[in-house]
Amino acid sequence: MASGAGGRHFYDTYVGEYDYGNDVILTVTKEDDRLFAQLVGQEKYEIFPKSETEFFWKVVDAQIDFVKDEQGKVIKAIHRQDGREIEAPKIK
Repeated sequence: MASGAGGRHFYDTYVGEYDYGNDVILTVTKEDDRLFAQLVGQEKYEIFPKSETEFFWKVVDAQIDFVKDEQGKVIKAIHRQDGREIEAPKIK
């Protein structure tokens, strides 16, 4: 199945926890065919696909890219916002 609407089976690979450092964890969850991201102590917001690995928030001008290794396993997320870039290893 194509990776368009209804074909978002690859979302499962992004579900987990990402370490932003300084005890800040981003939790990514999947509900139906939608992905959500939540930083510790903040609201949970839906993230929307730009491509199979690039997502963005509508509530804030920010983007998150999921990085995979050679075997296709997600190893980290890169959060881009306000000209800054945070690399967050997947820890769970």
